[in-house]
Amino acid sequence: MQSIFGRTASERDIELAAARADGIPVEPAELAPMTFVADKDNAAPYYAKVSSLMKTGAFRADFDTLGTSWSTRTKTTDRSKFPAALAHLRPLLALVEAAGDKPGCDFRRNWSLGPNLLFPEYADIKLWLKALCVQAEQQSAGGDWRAALKSIERAETISHHCGADPIVIGHLVQIATEKIVDRSFEKIIGQHVGNARFVVAAQQTIAKYGPLPDYRRSLMGEVAMGRVAIPMIDSFGVFGGGSPGHSNALERTLLQSHTVQNAFDTKFLRAYRTFIERVPKDPRQWEKATLAAREMQREIDADNSLPNKINQFLFPTFDAAAMATGGIVTHRQLIGTTLKLIDVRHQTGRYPRLLPDYGKLSIDPYSGKPFRYRREGTGFLLYSIGADKTDDGGAPRDPTDSHATFDESVRIK
Repeated sequence: MQSIFGRTASERDIELAAARADGIPVEPAELAPMTFVADKDNAAPYYAKVSSLMKTGAFRADFDTLGTSWSTRTKTTDRSKFPAALAHLRPLLALVEAAGDKPGCDFRRNWSLGPNLLFPEYADIKLWLKALCVQAEQQSAGGDWRAALKSIERAETISHHCGADPIVIGHLVQIATEKIVDRSFEKIIGQHVGNARFVVAAQQTIAKYGPLPDYRRSLMGEVAMGRVAIPMIDSFGVFGGGSPGHSNALERTLLQSHTVQNAFDTKFLRAYRTFIERVPKDPRQWEKATLAAREMQREIDADNSLPNKINQFLFPTFDAAAMATGGIVTHRQLIGTTLKLIDVRHQTGRYPRLLPDYGKLSIDPYSGKPFRYRREGTGFLLYSIGADKTDDGGAPRDPTDSHATFDESVRIK
């Protein structure tokens, strides 16, 4: 058994040096510089204060009330409760807003915990961000569009904070939260199509959006975190979906040997280094990143050597995380194009009959062709064919039917 692992183990230092030469963090301590934010710019202390308030349980009912804004079954009576809920949440939201005014976020995490490191902030931040977006919608409905746009800007910054951790879960939370922000932003735009000053301000808001979620960067933390996990494996059962702690003495002796662990480390480093080399540095090339993820997964699945079991266990299916960036790119462009179309109406008195050429802004990232556009009544429908690359006529997502196809769209009435 040792001979099976020995040759691979002998290449470990070569792989370690190659990863470092590529700028890949291989030790937990090397992740801290990637997330460092000066105290004066750090939102994390504000989030800690909000988390402390949340532990009292005094605000849970208010968040549940505001959460109905994202339910397809929301009734008018539900929305009538929003102002009171927001008023009760004001001390908490003031801290969230202060966090949204900070450019960065560093939770000073103990990366050496590896797979035992928890990220409790993510679930709570999603709640806080939703509340901020409901506040933006309420401000907009009340005519205070300037305050509404400020709330949107803060919410988008908070979304960006979620992606500060260089791990895939942070990448996915950033994408999920920006989708929430975009949905509210699109609603607010629809409420102020007749206000030219709003259109100018809204264009400035979308221009302030932070960098796209960086899929390649998120893979960096997975390397250091995964290497911490290798010494924790004490049973071959985990490779078949089991869990550590159910091994016999022989398994533990074998898996805890330096030769076996170094062999696992070698294969793990090689897979991630190869993968990261294939992923484009530009987040806008998310389709190439998706193809790279699928290619890497096929190679890992095809290698049934014992040292590669570590990759089949620790290397999750990452193509969905890469592809998810496409939805963010699409909605940023849909919002930008929508605002330009509304501006045309202010300049000419009507929406254009055909979609003007706004360069890359008006090109559907999923098709490589212009967004679909048609006038409807006094407004218009603008849409992308979406990730399934099928034109569904601009049909919105049906939350009650997970099998129904849909497009990514903005409808202005």
